[in-house]
Amino acid sequence: MAEQKMYFAARHLGVKLDQDRHWCAKGSGTPLLALCDGIGEYPGSGAVAELMIDMVSERMPRSHKEWNECVVAARDMVLEKRLEGGTTLLSCYAEEEALDASDRLIIHHLGNGAVLHLAGDFHDLGPSQAPYKVNHVVMPHVNGQGALARHVSHGSGAEELRLSEQVLRLNQPAGDIVLMVTDGITTLEEEMLIKHMEAGYLRVQSEALQYVLGRLHSLLQVNCVSLAFGEVLEQFTGEVLLGLKEEQLLDDDAALGLVVTQRVLDHYAKMVS
Repeated sequence: MAEQKMYFAARHLGVKLDQDRHWCAKGSGTPLLALCDGIGEYPGSGAVAELMIDMVSERMPRSHKEWNECVVAARDMVLEKRLEGGTTLLSCYAEEEALDASDRLIIHHLGNGAVLHLAGDFHDLGPSQAPYKVNHVVMPHVNGQGALARHVSHGSGAEELRLSEQVLRLNQPAGDIVLMVTDGITTLEEEMLIKHMEAGYLRVQSEALQYVLGRLHSLLQVNCVSLAFGEVLEQFTGEVLLGLKEEQLLDDDAALGLVVTQRVLDHYAKMVS
């Protein structure tokens, strides 16, 4: 079996209603993570998010068909338990054939939140002196009024359960980072554009996201040669969520997941040597 070249970690933090959840399976042949964000207007949404995570951890879906079956089964369980609530879903897993720096990452999602792709040199700063080389990978499932159009809930039919799938090849020269967050941190539909008389259009980006990127850069600088980087990354996801709360950058529950390739660590090791 190929040596694992990708590191997965995830955590969640209750800030408002404690309705976010996470799951992260690590190890050669099984890397997979999932984040769920309970729909706050319903009292049972924390239980629905928990149920969805339990379904993922039990089934460990490895194909689009299996993910579809997983969300349908979760919805059916919500109805069976008569839960009034719902949740979004962000998930990704690595293909099992060759866990190396050119792996494909398979992403499935329902609802909003964000999946962001960064290269290992993401902290090369532009004129704003802030990390800017960050690319949204998924389009949120929201309607024109900003309401969720897809979700797992007591009101989900076939349309609401239609999963989106993206395939991301991780082959950047400086390595690849995939950052997954629930909307307590950022979501694309909230990154508004503002017209500036001289500079054209400017995108307003979440301060919470910039905080995460700054902390991530510091982590990689210090730990790029750590023999226990997987454990360090897992600890980091919890610490950065607490940091966001302490800095008063969260007004909602939040969940965060990270995938980092070995090539990112190699890139940072050259920078600091």
